[in-house]
Order: sequence, then C-alpha cells, then structure tokens
Amino acid sequence: MSVNTTQTRTRGNARTGRGPAATATSARRARPGQANLAQLRQAPIAGTRPRPSAPAAAVVTAYLKTQVARLGELEPKVRADEFDSVHQMRVTTRRLRATLRSFGTVIPRPATSELAAELKWLGGLLGAARTGTSPCTRPVSRPGAPATRPRRPARPRASPPARSPGR
Repeated sequence: MSVNTTQTRTRGNARTGRGPAATATSARRARPGQANLAQLRQAPIAGTRPRPSAPAAAVVTAYLKTQVARLGELEPKVRADEFDSVHQMRVTTRRLRATLRSFGTVIPRPATSELAAELKWLGGLLGAARTGTSPCTRPVSRPGAPATRPRRPARPRASPPARSPGR
C-alpha cells in the first residue's frame, strides 16, 4: 500500500497571505477576556477519569463532575432557546438527582439534600418550559371545539348461550 506524499496548495488570502482555513478561524476568535466555547468544550474535566482501582466515591464524584459540566454547557443554549436544549438539560438534572439518590451511602445524603432540592426545583422549571415548546404536545382544546371529545355509547355485550339443564 503506497502513501500519498503530495502536498496540496490552496490559494490564500491575498492581503494576509493566509489560507482559507486560517481566515475562517480568525472570524471565530474570541474577544480579549472571553474564552472560545469550542476550546472550553474540548478541555478535559479534571478528575473525571478515575483509575480502575479507585474507590466508589471517586467514580461517583467523577460522574457527578461530568454531569455538572454538562449542565454548565447547556445553560447558554437554554437561554438562547436552541433546539432540544431544554430537554437535554432536564435529562441532565434527572441524572444528577438519580445519582445523588442512588449513591446515598457513598455520598452522604444530608450533605446533598439542599442540592437535590435545587435540582428538583430546576427540573420543575424546565418541565414547565418544555411543556410549551415540545413538538408532541397538542392544545387541550381547539377554538370552537368542545372541551372533551364525545364518547361513543357502549355496545351491548352479547349474552352467553344458555346451558341446558341436562349437561
């Protein structure tokens, strides 16, 4: 199998002498003092890769750190009303709450009860927000339509055949 060793040259920007890839990334550069979100997302989260021999508390803490980071990633998306962001944030809050509940012996529940209450509150807010934005929700009643659908009358059931006394 041979390896292609030729290099492809592209015409760069005549003013700066840089190629098209460099000009595209320069347009996305963050302002001074602001972090580039793409770089932040790619940065590993400290403490989220425990050793295989690590105790259970380290593994649970690593998972919680990952989910908290995900929650932080989703906040600007929810505020910007991006597609599916509210749902993803609800999923993340449920995962955090379930982890806190399930591993109460590893992570003491009295220490996390306030956090669990805050996550429950956040999940309730997100649920109310998602109810209005979910594509699968239907309005309760249409203008000019009755509030409830009329039901069909029940069909009479067939009576079982009469048994003869001799059998």
